[in-house]
Amino acid sequence: MKTFRTILLATLLILTGGCTEENKTLSFSDKLNGSWNLSSLSGGFAGVDFDFSEGEVIWDYNSNTMMVSVTSNLDADDMRSSFLPLQEGEYEFSINESGGNTFLVIDGAGIYENNEFGKIDLNNSTLTIDQGQGSNGGADDVYVLILTK
Repeated sequence: MKTFRTILLATLLILTGGCTEENKTLSFSDKLNGSWNLSSLSGGFAGVDFDFSEGEVIWDYNSNTMMVSVTSNLDADDMRSSFLPLQEGEYEFSINESGGNTFLVIDGAGIYENNEFGKIDLNNSTLTIDQGQGSNGGADDVYVLILTK
């Protein structure tokens, strides 16, 4: 009977031991890991609504270095390139959780004072970034980006 209780106690400790807030953040960052293709960009004062083909604009998240690398394969004269919220380059990123929502923070490219880039939702292989929503309010003249894996 002591063996059964010991096994039961050990099982409960294993099942409940890894549920910290830090692990949730790391888990979300790990889900972002890899290459994402920008498939849609809409909004702003101009009311743009652009679609992109796979491989035209790629965001590559690295959860080990917490960097996102943006690659644009658009022609220089493609007007969509001037509307990209992140130009080609590497950016440090992190994840904030507030009020039950998750926000992408991009160092030096944030829309909000706390460097938030927008609210993010991850559903299977679709990542939606809504720049109009921050943890401390909303913003105007911003975009909704949809990226796919």
